[in-house]
Amino acid sequence: MRTDLTLEALDMAVTEHGGDVAGAIMPSEGGTRYTAEVIKQASELHGLRRSMRRESVFDVQ
Repeated sequence: MRTDLTLEALDMAVTEHGGDVAGAIMPSEGGTRYTAEVIKQASELHGLRRSMRRESVFDVQ
């Protein structure tokens, strides 16, 4: 998944919830599309808390 698609999905989710998502947790597996500066800025703009695991999703059993 590309960063632009991740940003678009984030914007759609915020819109779907009426823009009031401050304090919500945005989980991810920590891939580069989630750690990109543009995603960090969008998360901060909307007041989202980002949550990333240290291990890859595929490492979790």
